[in-house]
Amino acid sequence: MYFGIAVAGLGVLLLAFTTKWQGGWGYPYRTTNKPLARLGWLLLLIGLAILIGMAYLNGQLG
Repeated sequence: MYFGIAVAGLGVLLLAFTTKWQGGWGYPYRTTNKPLARLGWLLLLIGLAILIGMAYLNGQLG
């Protein structure tokens, strides 16, 4: 379970460090490094899958 939290946290950190703000309307945030941002999204999704899978296997989810 802690491994899933660590993987998801690393993904969030990668996403936070590869984001820069550009003023304007709409979606004002852009990525500075697309491959690293994709890796961040992938790690975030894998970490969440680990967390949900472990909770399901432990009987914590219906």
